[in-house]
Order: sequence, then structure tokens, then C-alpha cells
Amino acid sequence: MTQITEVRDDSELQKEFDKVLKKLSKVLNGPYITKIGVLGSSSSRPESDIDNAGLGLVHEFGSLKRNIPPRSWLRMPIINRIKMILQAVSNKQRSIEHAFQIGDDQAIFEILGLACESAIQEAFDTNGFGSWQAKKDPKDGKTSPLIDTGEFRQSVISSVQRK
Repeated sequence: MTQITEVRDDSELQKEFDKVLKKLSKVLNGPYITKIGVLGSSSSRPESDIDNAGLGLVHEFGSLKRNIPPRSWLRMPIINRIKMILQAVSNKQRSIEHAFQIGDDQAIFEILGLACESAIQEAFDTNGFGSWQAKKDPKDGKTSPLIDTGEFRQSVISSVQRK
């Protein structure tokens, strides 16, 4: 049986730590969220019958009707690169500290969004970390359905919004 003991330290460091944790909890549970994907105006795809958001949906989950396998360009990179994302966020320590000091909670969520965008772009650079292997399309001979024109790739953005 594990016994849990409570250690109480009234030092200034402990008080400051508790204060920061409370503030961080308030920020993370506060009024902002970070959205990542194909958002708003980046969805437009003028020379196609499908917009970038629709294209992203088809590739994220696949389409039996169109014989398109799933190629997770959104969830997979974030899940596979969560350590890299957290490291990128922690590398912005000064920016985050400054945001805390001036009460700019939104900046913290922007840093998170940019780190997630970076992980997604890395997936594009590596053809889905090697998992988006595609056969040549008999119609146009293309082999990289998510990367050929770069239009879809460029439409992936992040946005901080109020809940």
C-alpha cells in the first residue's frame, strides 16, 4: 500500500510556483482555444469542384466511394510529434513568460498553434513520415496527392479564437 504524504513548504519559491500554476490553469481553461487545419478563407480552391477543407476531410478519413485511402495530414502529425510540439513551445519560454507578465493569454495559444503547424508541415515534407505512399494516378500520373500543387499544404493554418 502506497502512503501519500503531504509536503508543505511555505517558502517564497513555493508561493511563486503555486501562483504560476494557478495562473497557467486559468489561462489554459480560459476563454481561448487554438484551431488548426484548413480554416476560413484558406479553404478556397478556385480551379476545383472541392475546396481545401473538403479535400482535407477526404484525405484525413479516406473515401471508399472514390477509392482514396486515409492519409492523416492533421491528427497523425500532431499525435506523432507531440514531444516536438511541446519542446517547440518550451523553447519559447521567454515569449510565454512575457505573455504571462503582460496578461496576453492569447499569445500562449498562438505559440501552440504555430508549433502544431510546424509538425503538420514536417509531415508534408516527409510524405506523412513515409505513410502517405500512393500509387500513380492513372489519370494524371501524380503520386503525391496532398503535395502536388502545394495549394492544400499552404491552406493549413492555426487560429486562436475565443471559446
